Amino acid sequence: KEKDYIVDSVVWGEPPDIGFKQIKPAIFWIILSNFGGDELVTQQLQDVIKSAKKYKNALRTSKLIVFDVRGNGGGSSSWGTDLLESIWGQGFAERLPRRGTEAVDYRVSKDNLARYRKIRDPLANALGKDSDTIRQFDDVIAGMEQALKNGEVYYRRPSGLVSQEKAIRPGEVTPKIYLLSDGSCKSACLDFADLVLSIPKAELIGAQTRADTEYIENRGAQLPSNKAYLWLSMKVYRGRVRGSNEPYRPTHKWNGQNWDTKELQDWVLKLSVN
Repeated sequence: KEKDYIVDSVVWGEPPDIGFKQIKPAIFWIILSNFGGDELVTQQLQDVIKSAKKYKNALRTSKLIVFDVRGNGGGSSSWGTDLLESIWGQGFAERLPRRGTEAVDYRVSKDNLARYRKIRDPLANALGKDSDTIRQFDDVIAGMEQALKNGEVYYRRPSGLVSQEKAIRPGEVTPKIYLLSDGSCKSACLDFADLVLSIPKAELIGAQTRADTEYIENRGAQLPSNKAYLWLSMKVYRGRVRGSNEPYRPTHKWNGQNWDTKELQDWVLKLSVN
């Protein structure tokens, strides 16, 4: 049995190890319990993406894919995008309707720009310098640099909602897809939920996710007095499809006594045949 841990008075199973597994013929279970950036997590996520690329044809023609985000409190949303595109191809995430916002405003300051520069290289090492994520990251840095020179408060990056012509077509994605949450999903995990739950036939199961505002990507700053530490949002979504402080609620709620992986897999297998 996996251990239990308590957060916000809710008992969850201990976050399982990140991994990729075929638990039955044509049924895949992908554990994404962390989108953080330490060395071990980075390697585990890279291994999952390599496995997804290796088995992409089997995944595309499978009966069921479970994205298990138990314990995932966020990190870099790039991991979720890269995983989906390793299965369904480059540009897939951009065609999902919940990805869309009217624009993203980046708060321009020397410290915010320094923060983006600092996290850029480790992210490039993890995802690859030629990845779409890093190219977009470089565009943001360049845009913020120019906005700072111009004395502007924000660098605006328009995105726009997905048009009907480009959107994922019914029948294009054939597997049943479950996003399994234990109630801890927040931050970059919510970004991943936005993507997954806009795929046709995808459902949230387990427990309600957390929620967030349109103000995200916080940076810590200690006051000169050393008596207070502040968290500042570096960007804000404009016109995001998911509303401010709006969680996702499961279509099938887990009522078990704990979050043991084997019990959950048995439950999901029963759900998938109904």
